[in-house]
Amino acid sequence: MAEQASPSAIPIQEIQRESTQDTELCQLRECIRSSDWSSCPTAYRYVHYQLAVLGKLALRGTRIVVPQKLGELILDLAQEGHQGVVKTKQCLSSKV
Repeated sequence: MAEQASPSAIPIQEIQRESTQDTELCQLRECIRSSDWSSCPTAYRYVHYQLAVLGKLALRGTRIVVPQKLGELILDLAQEGHQGVVKTKQCLSSKV
């Protein structure tokens, strides 16, 4: 499932590697595993019921929670081809 959710231009292994080095995602994965949301980053508290861990990845539903380091790269890839705002958002929401 995670391989289908990852952007095709970025290998899933790279997302996993960056996820293990991202301190916020490490903290988030620990919160998900322990079900202790008191130390969870604020941005995730309101959607905690949608979060899951799959290996080294954090998922929100069927979408990968992207490490901060890869966020800008993924946004740039989604904007390739000048598809416009609506198409870019559709592309992003289907994957991440």
